[in-house]
Amino acid sequence: MRTLVLLFAAAALVPAQPNQLTPEQIRAGWILLFDGESLFGWTPEGKAEWRVQDGSIVADAGGDGWLRQNTSFSDYVLHIEFRASAPNTNSGVFFRSAETGEPHITGYELQIWDKHEKYPTGSLVNYAATDKGHLTPGQWQSFDLEAAGDHYTVRLDGRIILDAHDAHSLIGHLGLQHKANNSIAFRDIRLKPLGLKPLFNDGDLSGWNIVDAPKPQERPQWTMRDGVLHVEKGPGGLRSGPTPSKPACIPTAASSFVGHLACSGQATSPRSRTATRTATERSRKTMGPAQSIAISRLGGWFPMTASSSR
Repeated sequence: MRTLVLLFAAAALVPAQPNQLTPEQIRAGWILLFDGESLFGWTPEGKAEWRVQDGSIVADAGGDGWLRQNTSFSDYVLHIEFRASAPNTNSGVFFRSAETGEPHITGYELQIWDKHEKYPTGSLVNYAATDKGHLTPGQWQSFDLEAAGDHYTVRLDGRIILDAHDAHSLIGHLGLQHKANNSIAFRDIRLKPLGLKPLFNDGDLSGWNIVDAPKPQERPQWTMRDGVLHVEKGPGGLRSGPTPSKPACIPTAASSFVGHLACSGQATSPRSRTATRTATERSRKTMGPAQSIAISRLGGWFPMTASSSR
């Protein structure tokens, strides 16, 4: 028994694997920006050559450039791991940068370069300097950046090295920098948005509009029960924001993350009748007839489950 207890204790101490979210991180609202296998969600800018190797994003060839994350973010906590190949490695992490233009000018550059005279590793180039950050070539290191309004906190390997304020840019893209004749690798890139608010108030459908399908045989029934949004029958949809000028049917949950929630009763996939899926998976599947969806709040995201009403 003692051996078994020790084994369980040791397993609990094993850290999360890179490029994966733990159940606790998912519940806390973290988003994984790099899947460890592809550059999906990222766009190369400039002449750098980017590739995925051994679960990391690598750039060791080509000229100057950056790899831009396709989504803009405002306030968040960012965790990213990087590995410099040499003491003079020159790279950086861009954030709150515009899609076009020089990313360190339109936004910020979190420096990865010990040799810069004014803004060495851990500094925000041209805006806030620190001398507390240092590279460890050949080893994985981590940045934890919190950007909240004009306030920035930077941790290197868990230790605070910068606390600064600047309002130059408040929203924009993340990016990874490569300089010619340098080698850099990144992994475990995840982000937790700050200041998320629920899309429904747990009591009624204030702020939402029912969208009917053309000539429905039966209208959907939307109700709030104990803080959970339910829909049954249908087809139809529920749209956040102002009442649309041209109501249209939303047959699936494909647009659930951009302000629309879909109704049931439109498609006939038998596999979906008893399955339980996350919201992301649900957006790729249709629902069987005579089903209901229950949507509950988890941070700023909606976990969705389906159950047969038969």
